[in-house]
Amino acid sequence: MLARYSPNVSRSRQAIFLRLYSEYKSQHNQPIVDLLLKHKQEEQNKADSNSFKVHAFSKAVLAILQYQHPIRSGKDLIQLRGIGPGIAARINEYLLSDESMLDEDPALYDELRKSQALSALSNLPGIGSITAKKLVEAGCLSVADLKSDRFSSFLSVKQKAKIMYAEHLEQPVKRQEAEEVLDFCRDSLNPQYELTLVGDYRRGLSSFSDIQIMISHPDFVFVPLPSEENPDEQSDTPKKRTRGRKKNDEKSSLLLSDVVPLLQQRGVIAEALGSSSKTWEGIVRIPGTRDNWGDRLDRISAVGNIEGDYRKLAIHLVPQKSRGSSLICLTGDADFEKDICYRARQRHMLFNEYGLWRWTSNPSESSDASSTSPEPIKANDDVTTVKEAGYWSLLNSATEEDILRELGMDFVEPTRRNFSYVTGKRKRKRPGV
Repeated sequence: MLARYSPNVSRSRQAIFLRLYSEYKSQHNQPIVDLLLKHKQEEQNKADSNSFKVHAFSKAVLAILQYQHPIRSGKDLIQLRGIGPGIAARINEYLLSDESMLDEDPALYDELRKSQALSALSNLPGIGSITAKKLVEAGCLSVADLKSDRFSSFLSVKQKAKIMYAEHLEQPVKRQEAEEVLDFCRDSLNPQYELTLVGDYRRGLSSFSDIQIMISHPDFVFVPLPSEENPDEQSDTPKKRTRGRKKNDEKSSLLLSDVVPLLQQRGVIAEALGSSSKTWEGIVRIPGTRDNWGDRLDRISAVGNIEGDYRKLAIHLVPQKSRGSSLICLTGDADFEKDICYRARQRHMLFNEYGLWRWTSNPSESSDASSTSPEPIKANDDVTTVKEAGYWSLLNSATEEDILRELGMDFVEPTRRNFSYVTGKRKRKRPGV
């Protein structure tokens, strides 16, 4: 019976909203109501409509209908329930379109311009609200102003790079673009390098904020020992990966001494944003398909003139023995990785980006570990200091299948590695726990 009447109920609710919008006009702010209704309708008509945005516009319209004073700026509405910074910025933009305001109320016009600039600058990649406020107070009222030399002292090198490519970085990365960058990188590097797209791409998303590439090489085999002393010291939450860099690491890093210089020479890198011995982040030019690569000098010239499309790229160099664990960590998502850490701890193991580890508290009890890892990696004196003598043994972590098998799990397709999978599994008894 409920199913029979639900369409009528839905139509009834829609009619109430339509009647509210059509019959209860705003005495002072009807143009703003009409503006927000227009934005709401445009959002609803999109193929990938965002239901949260639609709801936000509806709440804003209701709030303004109940507001009994003329709106002079979006600032008037910040305290109203249903009006957020985004809606207030849209209202400011609309009010600024009234050219007569500059003559009628210069002070209000100036306030609106500053408010609009603060909102616009805060949303730029690499510019937070604190920096945006300092810039506005110094007289920066637009992105064009920000790109001038006058305000360069307010920005770091990294911020300047992000601002230069702001329009590009605001665009989502398409799967084809990520594949084109991967293809170009493979062609540019020695065949011994093995490259894999990870992150949101590997989890099957149609678009994402940046390109993530995992890279390994037969000469890079060093696997750092865990800093934890024994399984009782572990946490279910994965440790944040360190990005510190030492001068010696930089000189010996294949990533910084070989990979990045080669990509720069081939004319794909536009800007570097940050690096460590194992991770490089920067902005690259999308090379297109092989037929459109052109020659090296053409690509370098295009980068110099900011021609073409640019996206953010992160390259992660991982040890050969750690490919499986690194693939799990770099693919994500965070909930899936946390679940893997939990499962490892339940078995008195440790999982991190370098592998799956088993703790041996007494050398005489090492037979179990050596059955999987014939040559256990023993912790040095700096690592095993108190509480309990012992060492970590690195289990077979070369593939994801190896690790999941050790944890009593079937292989999980990357597209299913998310919160829904984890919570679905936890509703049932964990296998082997």
